[in-house]
Amino acid sequence: MNNSISNTDFIKVSKDGWGFEKSVSGERFIPFGSNFIFNYRGDPDGENSQNLHILVQDNFKPDVIKKVFYKARELNMNTMKVFMAAPYVIKNDLMPGEFAVRPMTPSLFERLDFLFDLAKETGIYISLTFAEWGMTHATWFHQGGTFFGCRDEGKPNSFFVLESFWKAVAAHCKNRPELLSYNLAVELYLPAANFGAAKTDGNFYLFTDEY
Repeated sequence: MNNSISNTDFIKVSKDGWGFEKSVSGERFIPFGSNFIFNYRGDPDGENSQNLHILVQDNFKPDVIKKVFYKARELNMNTMKVFMAAPYVIKNDLMPGEFAVRPMTPSLFERLDFLFDLAKETGIYISLTFAEWGMTHATWFHQGGTFFGCRDEGKPNSFFVLESFWKAVAAHCKNRPELLSYNLAVELYLPAANFGAAKTDGNFYLFTDEY
């Protein structure tokens, strides 16, 4: 195991365009890691299910997060894909033209600072990921075009909400070299005739407009 821990360099595409390298040292970087999803059977609260939302759920558990990162380091991992589920990070009830991060303690940005400080400490880079899991109570999501836009001015525009969220996160994280990448939206689904897609005769979607 390489005991030198340093991710103070930003990661960039390598000069040959076929891989990645560290921006200052030029050292080759090969991502090796995992989704940040795990079973924690030692939880004193008895929560033995997968910790999909551990970064952003109300019951914040920094000690558990830290333990998992150090275990990942023991396995020589250098990358972790960490999820932010939309209803945990965005206020669920929004008016048209409104955007707000969901209040939590510590705040979302304080949690991100903790995450990146831990990433620096362990030498693990973060792929920060937005997911649409658990959207039942998010009115902006259902009224506003399900991720990609709404042409009704009287309803929230979910494309605006998603864009505003990432602008806020990117502004906060832009100087953190521990950030490997953003995943802007994972596991989004395609409603019929919404988001510029119409279902064909088979199980395929045909994209027809600017999105």
